Amino acid sequence: MENIRYNVEHCGIEKDCQDKIVVEGYLWGSDATTILSPLGETAKFDVIILSDTVYMAYLPLTLGIQSL
Repeated sequence: MENIRYNVEHCGIEKDCQDKIVVEGYLWGSDATTILSPLGETAKFDVIILSDTVYMAYLPLTLGIQSL
């Protein structure tokens, strides 16, 4: 996560835009309350960028995506 935060800070994005970016880890299928909290009570993400999505059990991944 630290490397991703570094990339956000050093990739040339203006500071006011950087302040809108939240880098947060998430275990697929776990409670998404923590990462959804900056959005407000009922909001969800418009776009989700997935990485490292090679799973033997696809259900947690699917449930996680649906919750976000």
